Amino acid sequence: MKIFKILMPLFLLVAMFVGGCGSNSKSGPIFDDPNNGADVVNGYQLVNITVPFDVNYAKEQKQFKVQLLQYGVPVIGATIKVAGLPAEFGVVNNASSDTDNSGYAIFDYIGADPLVNGVYSLDVFYEVANITPDANTTTDATVTPQYVVTQLQINVQESSDPAGKSEFSLVNVTNPFLVTYVGEEKTFGVQVHQLKMKRCPSLLFQKSLD
Repeated sequence: MKIFKILMPLFLLVAMFVGGCGSNSKSGPIFDDPNNGADVVNGYQLVNITVPFDVNYAKEQKQFKVQLLQYGVPVIGATIKVAGLPAEFGVVNNASSDTDNSGYAIFDYIGADPLVNGVYSLDVFYEVANITPDANTTTDATVTPQYVVTQLQINVQESSDPAGKSEFSLVNVTNPFLVTYVGEEKTFGVQVHQLKMKRCPSLLFQKSLD
């Protein structure tokens, strides 16, 4: 029990510096009806979406793109849209984008501030007008929108160094740490060291063993 009391501050320190931000993985499909969203509709399909799409810094600005094909041929001038994105995963500045001469639509993204580590599946879609002629007339027809859907996997992992990694280690812990009598008060220290970066100041703890 006394050992637990001694080590508790150290455990809290490890959780604070090594544990990092929380994890938050979500999926945000807007097409709950499986018949309303598909990989291929009337030969249309969305391919070559940006992979990977990693976000490592608050307010990080990036672009992602996706290509629209019909029967394997790039479609020019089509409007591609994205679903709403929760603010904790950032912002897509343009909710829609027209495809260029190669069939690509490009979207501008800005990371959240602060970042929350996690993965979000963002729906990217194209609306196809499915026209069904009326059997009883030659003029009337029913237009039913169908959607070609793909997803952008937004992977948020906060980093504080240029390599995209942030790792810590605990060094120079007081050793040995001897307790010789009941009620003795002693101080132990530890340094938090961030790899490839400067060492953090020493942290001292004092605990009475009662």
